[in-house]
Amino acid sequence: MVSFSVVTLTLLITFLLQPFLLIKSDEDLIRKLCSKTEEPVICRDCLNSDPNSKPADSHALALIAINCAQTDTSKMFHDVFKLYNETPDKTQLKEFLNECSWRTTDAAGNFDAVLRYAAALDHDSAKTVVNENILPQVNYCIKQFDDQAPTLPVPEEVLAGTIAVNQDCKIVLGILNSI
Repeated sequence: MVSFSVVTLTLLITFLLQPFLLIKSDEDLIRKLCSKTEEPVICRDCLNSDPNSKPADSHALALIAINCAQTDTSKMFHDVFKLYNETPDKTQLKEFLNECSWRTTDAAGNFDAVLRYAAALDHDSAKTVVNENILPQVNYCIKQFDDQAPTLPVPEEVLAGTIAVNQDCKIVLGILNSI
């Protein structure tokens, strides 16, 4: 009778602790994937911000990272466009912000292709879109200041947005390279 009770108690404890063990393994997967990126803390914050990350495998986590990057790129567009609307007409800054807002909205739209390629497990094509179609568009926003008006200060919205999107893209590329 004692052995039956011990076995029953052991099974009950194992059954009750199983959800906690599964969560731990998911956190381990997130930690492992993010450790292969240049921004592991930002990566973990992104992946943990989505409630679907707990049961996700590495491919689903890559899609979550892509969504984070798309969200930050869209935020950059909205911030730059708002600043554009607040900037006086016929100024070089207004021209730069106009070009930057067009390029960031284009970059944000290109994440749809990245998501499609990543969902189809075509990681090379997804990385190509990030490297050739998204990053150059976003980085142009700062490049135009450097190349055409080095004395004109880069607005905080442009600088912060460019940094965030570059970090996000590095995370996406790091995850896609590791799965």
